[in-house]
Amino acid sequence: MMNEAKPIVTCQGSPILFSTLHSNIAQGLPKEPCEWRRSYGRAPRSVYLEASFVPYDPDILPDEDEKTLVSRPYFHIYWIDCDVEAYKQTVRDDIIEWLSALKTRNIPDWLIVVVTSDESRVKAKLLPRASVFDKVKSDFCSKSPERCIALTEPNKLDSKSSESWSQFFQRLRTLLLQAFNRHLNKYEETMRSKREKRNEQGWNYFSYFVFQEELAFMLEMLGLKEDALIQYDELDAMFDQFVENFANGDTVKWLTPLGKPCTSWEGVSLAKSLDHELRDAVKQNNASLLEFRNYLLSRQAALLFQMDRAWEVAMRTLDYLYNTAVEMKALEVEAPDGALCCWAFLSCLEVLYACNKHNTSQLDDKFALYTANLWDYAHKKLRELGHLCSLMPGLTPTSAQLSLVVDLVAGMGHSEESLSLPTLQKPADKLRESLSSPESFKRHYLDMCEQAMGTYKYIGRFRSARMIGLELADFYMKIKEAPKAENFLLDSIKMYQQEGWHYLADGTMVKLADCQRLLDNRGNFLKTACHIACSTELSVSDRGRYFEETMETLKQISDKSNDHIEMRASQTVFIENIAFDHVSVSLNDHLTATIDLCSNFPQPLTFDIVQISIKKCTESEALEFIQQQQKQQQQPHLTKHKRQPSGTHIVFDKIANFQPVTQQLPSQINFQTTIEQNNKRLIACRIECDSAHQLLKRTDSATFNTVPTTICRDDYSTCLTQSLVTLQPGHNSLTFSIQVREKGVFHLGQMCLSIKSLDLLKPLTSIHACFKVVSIVPEFILRPKDTDNFLSGIEQEGILICKLGSYSLMEKSSISFSTTPFFSISSQNGGKEVLMDASGPHSVQEIPVLV
Repeated sequence: MMNEAKPIVTCQGSPILFSTLHSNIAQGLPKEPCEWRRSYGRAPRSVYLEASFVPYDPDILPDEDEKTLVSRPYFHIYWIDCDVEAYKQTVRDDIIEWLSALKTRNIPDWLIVVVTSDESRVKAKLLPRASVFDKVKSDFCSKSPERCIALTEPNKLDSKSSESWSQFFQRLRTLLLQAFNRHLNKYEETMRSKREKRNEQGWNYFSYFVFQEELAFMLEMLGLKEDALIQYDELDAMFDQFVENFANGDTVKWLTPLGKPCTSWEGVSLAKSLDHELRDAVKQNNASLLEFRNYLLSRQAALLFQMDRAWEVAMRTLDYLYNTAVEMKALEVEAPDGALCCWAFLSCLEVLYACNKHNTSQLDDKFALYTANLWDYAHKKLRELGHLCSLMPGLTPTSAQLSLVVDLVAGMGHSEESLSLPTLQKPADKLRESLSSPESFKRHYLDMCEQAMGTYKYIGRFRSARMIGLELADFYMKIKEAPKAENFLLDSIKMYQQEGWHYLADGTMVKLADCQRLLDNRGNFLKTACHIACSTELSVSDRGRYFEETMETLKQISDKSNDHIEMRASQTVFIENIAFDHVSVSLNDHLTATIDLCSNFPQPLTFDIVQISIKKCTESEALEFIQQQQKQQQQPHLTKHKRQPSGTHIVFDKIANFQPVTQQLPSQINFQTTIEQNNKRLIACRIECDSAHQLLKRTDSATFNTVPTTICRDDYSTCLTQSLVTLQPGHNSLTFSIQVREKGVFHLGQMCLSIKSLDLLKPLTSIHACFKVVSIVPEFILRPKDTDNFLSGIEQEGILICKLGSYSLMEKSSISFSTTPFFSISSQNGGKEVLMDASGPHSVQEIPVLV
């Protein structure tokens, strides 16, 4: 495999010596990093050098013009372990021959290592003559002393040996980097020269591809995975540019083989980091467009996996799938219907299996996001194949479609290598099984959808999950599993309502009604049909049809049961205005309330009874009312209770972990499209929103308030009521009257519009429509009948004026008086009790009395 290749270093001299030191050298060389400073001002890199040490052979020495980087020897070492006499007799001549062979090939990258011992140093001191190391430096390294180094007692473990090893490794790393720089600089110069000739006749992209890929191999060997990846990215971008130019009429000869009809649509294989067979096809310009794209992605993925960036493989795969499909159209490659879908599906699964295998970290949001997108894309391609081959529910395949399935299966290939886990099927086997029968297709399609939905929900992408849920709802409807479809439809409607997309919510309501019709759930169907009939987003024909169905269903329910169905009236009726004739009334007086409301029913509708519950306020609510009343006295125009803010009729159902947009979005967005063309060919297209600054502005960070999802019928023992109320479509005005029989502060709680067994409930507490009931106490006034004043000491006639205030006398009553001494009041016949006639509130009676 490519990531196991290492730069080659040849070894000449004492084979026994090197065999004893080989393991130490191979392990010690990459232990410490070294800084590699490259040319052209590129940032230095810290690399850990490794090498493959092989015996020296003159036949493997490369020529100066050889344009390879991976397989060539980069460095050459001569090992010496002998005394001065042996050096003079044989070793010196062998070194001369060795250096001569290197110079013949213009190879300046070599090093002579002299292994010495402490005994030889002692002898050199006793006998004053030059050592082997001195001889070598004098004979061969007088101008390049860095090309010779002594290694002292390499097999010992003392400090002197360790220091000698350290100096050796430091020297070897430095010289290796110099050798790499020399070769790479020359190679990159040649590569740039080739790239500059790309517009000349006879230039071949695939020959250049192999040439630059050699550089990527070299950088990968040195551990510079990021730099190697850049090489493939540059080749990818260059190919994209050539295809774009071809689409605009600039044809090149080397692109012609890529336009041949597609006969194989195997997905990308990530089982090996380097597919030699596929690379040979690319090298010989025999690869198809899909094969070339598969090879390029496999190499990019191999490098990213080595850098522990599995999430980026998933991210790049989507672009790879989209771009390749566009390139197939641009190059006018003929392929059977469904071939690209098969290729995309197989590639998605292979990448997903590979990403899961190489993802060493926990499932983070970034990894989950891109893998979720791949699961989503794969399930869409499987759905396309299902429609194409009539495997979706309700479809029957024809003979032509059965023949197409056979052709598609044949083009998937029979690759035995895959990264599928033992418990998982290989992508090709999974697709073959999916296309084998409707039952297998159903099982695999539902698995793919659930996998995509689950991953989207994990990262909080509930919108994407709900979109897949809509597809599943349609699928379950076709296979007659309406209960499962209903749950997915309800989830989508809740999401649309939360975000203010009423057009989408009401459109999904139509699907929900069809689902509930199959379930024969008349109660739920009645609510849904009523909602659709009152929708302002749907067509008049749809609303009228569902209004008729609402009335028919209501009649059927009323005939079979006396139970009442309660439903929120948020969509059917809007309160526009509530006004009282007086904000403060006396006990036992009549209060009149005028309510302006808008009916969204498409036709006139007569309700059996309309009621509005009246609730007594608490002390805090009463205090708030008094403050509002004082403001209203200062500003009379505030005595009317205006319509609630827009959007309060929306039912906000709480969805776990869902953060909805708090601002109300419009049902439609105005936008402009711009299309750029060159020579009647599309170059770019753009969509611009005129109100993007408003739609995308930062929303309020306040807590998102939700309205309860359920509503219960209030206590209507005290209420405003009217019978047989006909509401016309649009504006209506209703007047209610009630005699108040309890003092205090009251507010309107809920409106109930009843027709047969359906109760439409409308909460009114948010409107704060309040009124105050005060009590006027009875008042008695005594005055003389004929004079201005009473005289003390004599009996006189008087008039007793009785003002009942807020109270009433239901029948004839007597009044007795408790007076001060020497003062009494009696009836005209002398009785101590005075009789009063029955009368109502605020009545006044004048009774003759004796005082």
